Amino acid sequence: MRLGFAGGDFGYAIDFGLPASGRGTAFALDPEIKRESIWSGLVLRPAALLCGRGNSAVRTRDQDGRWSTTPRSGRMTAC
Repeated sequence: MRLGFAGGDFGYAIDFGLPASGRGTAFALDPEIKRESIWSGLVLRPAALLCGRGNSAVRTRDQDGRWSTTPRSGRMTAC
């Protein structure tokens, strides 16, 4: 499932899906966040991306345009 919205200043999108097989938990069929993005402007494009969360890391962009990556460790933090 994909949800998202965009206004004049910022946009947000999130993709949910079933987890990859082989996750030996009691909640194996609960959906997980596959991708999450926050961007500036109306359209999600690489140059407008401010924060992106994937299956393995969270990437944030600073004021100078440099990316910082936080690897996944246990519980995933949001953008």
